[in-house]
Amino acid sequence: MTTPIPQPPAIPFLGNVTDIDAELPSRSFTLLAKQYGEIFALNLLGEHVVGISSVKLAQEVLDEKRFHKAIAAPLVEVRNLVSDGLFTAYHGETNWGVAHRILMPVFSPLSTKSMFDDMFDVISQLVLKWERFGPEHEIDPTDDFTRLALETIALCTFNYRLNNFYTEGEPPFVQAMGDFLKECFLRSRRPTIVQALSYGANAKFAADMDIMNDLANKIVKDRKDHPSDKKDLLNAMLLGRDPQTAVLRESLRATPSIGLLNVTPYKDEVIGDGKYLIKKGTVVIVLPGDVGQDPAVWGEDADKFNPDRMLDGKFEALPPKAWIPFGNGARACIGRPFAWQEALIAIATIFQKFDFKPSDESYTLQLKQMLTMKPKNFRFHAILRKGALSFSVAAASSQATNGPIPGKEVVDGELNGTPLYVFYGSNTGSCEGFAQSIASEAAGKGYRATIGTLNSILGNIPKDGPVVIVTASFEGEPADNAGHFVEVLVNSTDPEDLQGVSFAVFGAGNRDWVHTYQRIPRLIDETLEKKGAKRLLARGEGDAGGDRFTESFDEWEDKLWETLSKEYSVEAKEGSSGPSVEVKLVGTPTERAATLRQHDSKLGLVVENRLLTTPNAPAKRHIELELPQDMSYRSGDYLAM
Repeated sequence: MTTPIPQPPAIPFLGNVTDIDAELPSRSFTLLAKQYGEIFALNLLGEHVVGISSVKLAQEVLDEKRFHKAIAAPLVEVRNLVSDGLFTAYHGETNWGVAHRILMPVFSPLSTKSMFDDMFDVISQLVLKWERFGPEHEIDPTDDFTRLALETIALCTFNYRLNNFYTEGEPPFVQAMGDFLKECFLRSRRPTIVQALSYGANAKFAADMDIMNDLANKIVKDRKDHPSDKKDLLNAMLLGRDPQTAVLRESLRATPSIGLLNVTPYKDEVIGDGKYLIKKGTVVIVLPGDVGQDPAVWGEDADKFNPDRMLDGKFEALPPKAWIPFGNGARACIGRPFAWQEALIAIATIFQKFDFKPSDESYTLQLKQMLTMKPKNFRFHAILRKGALSFSVAAASSQATNGPIPGKEVVDGELNGTPLYVFYGSNTGSCEGFAQSIASEAAGKGYRATIGTLNSILGNIPKDGPVVIVTASFEGEPADNAGHFVEVLVNSTDPEDLQGVSFAVFGAGNRDWVHTYQRIPRLIDETLEKKGAKRLLARGEGDAGGDRFTESFDEWEDKLWETLSKEYSVEAKEGSSGPSVEVKLVGTPTERAATLRQHDSKLGLVVENRLLTTPNAPAKRHIELELPQDMSYRSGDYLAM
């Protein structure tokens, strides 16, 4: 027997629309949660929604096996601009999966770390601006940090400078985006007939979309017209940087930048220990701010700012879904590592240079809501700290710290060495990169390496050489190219099949996902040993959210080669610095077209391939292709390598 969900009195036809503040809807939901408790129902113009404010119920509705992301009315309006993008795609839309698979490697931990110099370059411009305007200048943080975010995204992901810090007034793109998002909220509340008659608002809505599309088109055109020749950027040291991230985590707990999370059940679900019925199709609104201040989890001082609650293992001990500022599961923010690194650099750099004083000492925090939460009417002054070097000087002085990273010698490929099998499970590309590193060094160590995905293991795991597995966990689930292997290993593999298998496992994960960190690497490692395989060395761990991700792998890899040398009595070969892999053409090039089901594809010829970047920079190349005489190429066409 279920319990009726509490609901405020409704007005005929309108329902509970008048209970929701158009300017700050999340605050209305918070007030309703205080009045009605951890769960409440609303009727919004005929649409039935349910609000959730406790960690306990959030754990249930954020279970991706029972609920999936719901696209609520404001995001439906945003689709007018971005269609089925990452943030706005309906559950199951094909393009979300395509975009997610393409973009995940762009925001991998290794890729994000390579953006450090570009991020620092942009943040240095903001610091220089504040420094030159002086302590009497009143700063609008919402405006400047919006410019910072857009400038960073443009430079790091498009290699394009918007130069937002050198324009008077609000940049047209920023103004158009703000007006567009606000109008999306307003349109979601208007009856269809009223919206159709709002001629002025509709014209402004279309004009704002044109402004944003024009900039996007300009960036694309600029890249086509001017191939990137990116220079090395200076790398500055962040003096006195605290490796703890308590302040950031606590800030996002107390005031998350997203006001609401929407999910909907696959089928009728009962939550709250059997009390509340959630019918299929009902939009459930989870309140990250209230979940982050649930006294049952965070204590009676949950409304107080206290970074200590994130230290000494307290953050790691939190129950699942207690801290959700980046969203939930597969539909969580794909740019989380990017945003986190940008915030760390910005905070460390800004506080290294300035003391701050609010313009209005009596200011009390007010919020404004579009898709994200921002402070309203908040201004401050940035006062240069005594003894702080001019930023350009500080950046220049750090140039000496930049230098080539000592490389490891690689010798000629040894095609008759001891077999070594390297298998990986990777969505973002980090584990694949680590696996490639092991395979590329194998010949120099006296091994003949074979590399592939975990799902490429057909039949039994090889026994004629050591097996090295590099894999990650994604919300406690295996990578897309490792799921079949894990399922077979756990549920179907017999112990006798693993007799004679020798293995080593390195796992990647993110400690912020406390309850699922290293779940898949640990499961593989323990299952292999339990079923009779021989563990060569202890499982390695790399925290993608930490600052020693690659170092952790390097240290484990050194132990791996040392262990293998003793176990197999294989000595490293001395030789030239040639490649340590064998390049072998498998099949004919035209088979690729058949695999892609693109039977009209044809072969082109690479006529130029030159390196554009300097030796210590991430490699970027200018490549020219000669197409067949009867074929042309235009934007949007596909090129298969």
